[in-house]
Amino acid sequence: MDFRITVERAERLKQLHADHKPLVLPTVWDVWSARTAVAAGFPALTIGSHPLADSRGAADQEGQTFEEVLAAVRPIIAAVDVPVS
Repeated sequence: MDFRITVERAERLKQLHADHKPLVLPTVWDVWSARTAVAAGFPALTIGSHPLADSRGAADQEGQTFEEVLAAVRPIIAAVDVPVS
């Protein structure tokens, strides 16, 4: 992903927090859940370690290497145009 896109999304997420209103974000674990959440109107998403691990058949915590987590997260981030935390 282009660095400028990363910075722009980070700024958008920062602004969502700056409004001092409750910010409710869905937890996603794959491209389908991310696209579904965006289609439902959520302005940003979170990726949960446990749902991500479950979706890959791995144990949470140390059940996945950092490289495996990155490999699972990159397609999610690329599939949507909202910030992902």
